[in-house]
Amino acid sequence: MSPSRNALPLIILLLLSLPWFPARAASPSIEILASHPVDQALATDDALYVHIHYQSDQPLRFQIHASGPGDKQAGAMMNPSPAYPAGEGEAIAWIAFREHFKPDSLTLRVSSHSWKTISEIALDSSVYWSAGAERQPRPEWATRLSNEQQQTVTQDMQQAYSSGGVDWLIMLMAWSVPGYFILQTWIWRRWHDNWRRAGLLPLWASIPITGYTLFALLMGSNLWPLVMLFLMPVLFLYLACLFFVRLTKSIPGIH
Repeated sequence: MSPSRNALPLIILLLLSLPWFPARAASPSIEILASHPVDQALATDDALYVHIHYQSDQPLRFQIHASGPGDKQAGAMMNPSPAYPAGEGEAIAWIAFREHFKPDSLTLRVSSHSWKTISEIALDSSVYWSAGAERQPRPEWATRLSNEQQQTVTQDMQQAYSSGGVDWLIMLMAWSVPGYFILQTWIWRRWHDNWRRAGLLPLWASIPITGYTLFALLMGSNLWPLVMLFLMPVLFLYLACLFFVRLTKSIPGIH
């Protein structure tokens, strides 16, 4: 018998021993250690915090989602949710509302690094948000984990921008913020009729953005300028283009 025929039974045995389906990643182990508060009213803009212990073979993201009548109008705010590293560790998730809201359900959503939902865990909490409620002091774990989360998000952003070599873009985005307010004020005072109406359209976005930024600053968030830094350049670009179009129409010979 030839060597190839002697090896054939061995090859067949090896093929049969291989798994028919690719191995699936083990589901992460998620444990909710604490929630704060549990059963009481929260002031609007105040947050419900959830302390999480996890064990996973892949990075995870955590966010709280609420459902109930008027949830969209109540203006939900939640943590930015960086990708927590694989292994065993602690995490935090929080949610708050700008207006009065009583949720029908609160769910902790566990996602992969690419924001693919892995699991959803119902939270046993009956909190609700009311404008007349008193603000609650944060427990030590909430302050500690929130600060760590904000530092992680800031570091991830800095690494992403540094590796991409776009530091100059960050500088332009930062300068566009005061540039927007200067240009918006000038248009408010100098333009009239339809040009003025078109020039004041960004106020529908800039006023809520400025209000949210001031609130985040007063709450001591390390990420307070983030929303303004990303959205104000868009408003500034709109006003700059509008200004250029109006300028060209006012120059004789240019149509």
